[in-house]
Amino acid sequence: MIGETAHELAFPLVSVVVPVFNIGASVAELWSKLQSVDYPSLEFIIVDDDSQDDTLERLRQLLQNEGRVSILARGVNGGPGAARNTGLLSAKGKWVWFADWDDEWSPTGVSHMVAEGENSGADVIVARARWVFDGAISSYTDGLAEPAVMSGSDAFRHILLGDVRGYLWSKLFRKSNIATAPFRNIRTHEDLCFVADSFSTAFIVRFVPVTVYWHVQRNGSLSQRPFSGSHDITRAREHIHVVTRRLGLRDQFRKELNFYDHKLWLLDRGLNALRSHSPGGSHELRLIMKQLRVSKIVGVFEFDWRVATKCMILKCFGPALPGLLRWRK
Repeated sequence: MIGETAHELAFPLVSVVVPVFNIGASVAELWSKLQSVDYPSLEFIIVDDDSQDDTLERLRQLLQNEGRVSILARGVNGGPGAARNTGLLSAKGKWVWFADWDDEWSPTGVSHMVAEGENSGADVIVARARWVFDGAISSYTDGLAEPAVMSGSDAFRHILLGDVRGYLWSKLFRKSNIATAPFRNIRTHEDLCFVADSFSTAFIVRFVPVTVYWHVQRNGSLSQRPFSGSHDITRAREHIHVVTRRLGLRDQFRKELNFYDHKLWLLDRGLNALRSHSPGGSHELRLIMKQLRVSKIVGVFEFDWRVATKCMILKCFGPALPGLLRWRK
């Protein structure tokens, strides 16, 4: 018992939550990747989000004798957020790490983040992640370039500035700081809402400039995705404003909120609409043109002139942009 207690103190349990949907023959690949995590105290919670293929059967056949693995089956498809909520209900770890089955991660990433969390007493550890486009490693998606320890409210400011996004994979969360069913009922951007809530209740957030995760984005997946409107991204934006008010920081972060609205709401909506090449996208662009105000865009220059310039271009040209871009080629 003493040995077990010492082991638990040295290596607190980490719950790894992985939602899956229709991954079929890739189940073996998922398990191979999970086994690569170099940390001695793990539980794997794999949540099948009502797959319509043989994913669940393959999971049970391959992993039925793995004591560290729990396979949970949802009776209705609810998206990754709902699947993660289901997984969290069964999580027994002191820490929680979320992963997507088709990405890549550092074998030592979890170990590194746990050590940082235990040493700093942080509630959230934010490492770094990078995009991978068709095998080519691209820009950083998240985190800070220098190590830092700060309060949850100061860390929340970095969400408003776009330094920290909703990506879960490069973060480790203290389980006791996670509410029940924390993921909101939206299909996208639910992860950003979760990170914002986690920061808002955290006493300490620790930033470590170590890359632990590579998010794999395959060619064409963005451009081929049908335009689905702006409902979820607008819901997420509303939640960010709610959290800001809850923290009592609306006046203090007024300029940062304006920057967030332009970079991560209006501009992101505009880019999604442009990629869609659809009538719905054109309608969205016209709406965004009306929502963009030159007086507000001026305030964006204080933080990032490139974002402000893109907003001005979108304001001026809107639905005409696709034609202009084709002409430029």
